[in-house]
Amino acid sequence: MQTEAKYIVLDIEGTICPISFVKDELFPFFLKQLPNYLDKYSFPLKDSNESMDDIEKILIQFPNEANQSKDLLIEYINDLVNRDIKDPVLKQLQGFIWENG
Repeated sequence: MQTEAKYIVLDIEGTICPISFVKDELFPFFLKQLPNYLDKYSFPLKDSNESMDDIEKILIQFPNEANQSKDLLIEYINDLVNRDIKDPVLKQLQGFIWENG
């Protein structure tokens, strides 16, 4: 019996590129691009019934205290990246920015 895979999960760090590429290229690219992405939002961010774009749907998942201002959110996200925290919301945001970069 032959089984066909429907999904393939890849771990980027050390699997499809060197870990140094992630830390030396992808993380800095993400942090450099982040302020530009946040510029179009009004803070504090609030979950609303209005139509939110893909980035805002991700951003609203960060803690409320981090979403009070652009500067607080950047500080919070920088801290997660610098400590290499595997936060699922951060990973969604990084993936979106990397894909669009």
